[in-house]
Amino acid sequence: MATYCYKGRGAAIAFEPSGFCVLRKRIDVPALIASPSILALASAPTVGLGVFSGFVQNDILEVFEVPAGFNLTNIGVKVVTAEGAVAAGDLGCNSATQTHLLALDADGFMGTLDLNSAVTQVGLVGDAQLGVDNNQGVVYITDGSIDLTMSTDDTYAAFVADVWAVGCIVF
Repeated sequence: MATYCYKGRGAAIAFEPSGFCVLRKRIDVPALIASPSILALASAPTVGLGVFSGFVQNDILEVFEVPAGFNLTNIGVKVVTAEGAVAAGDLGCNSATQTHLLALDADGFMGTLDLNSAVTQVGLVGDAQLGVDNNQGVVYITDGSIDLTMSTDDTYAAFVADVWAVGCIVF
């Protein structure tokens, strides 16, 4: 298991007077394999990889870096190109100290995300405190990340997916 991030990462949100923002990222695994220096290990975020052959089970990709005070209210994924084999992932926070929940919750935002179907999936976890009905969102109390954990025994080498997260800065 390895934890990856995009090289040169940083926790920042573009300024908007309302504090509202939409984060977007395309995860293009074939492009990451072709240009591995786009990725880095989270333990050395400024050093691009020399070789990358895809993700494997339990690998983590830090999709978004968010600053303290970010309140995540919803999240979704549109799989553009399916993996071509059984492949699932979880979106959550793999830290017990980054959010107000003070618990590691790897699938807390979207669990059992299907990466082998070219479909759009929005907020698949009922108790994630996301949404606009009775929930207020998940607040990051330190700089942190929104993480994709590869959850099935597969080599993830073909999928392309657009991930989005909606939230605002609350402090």
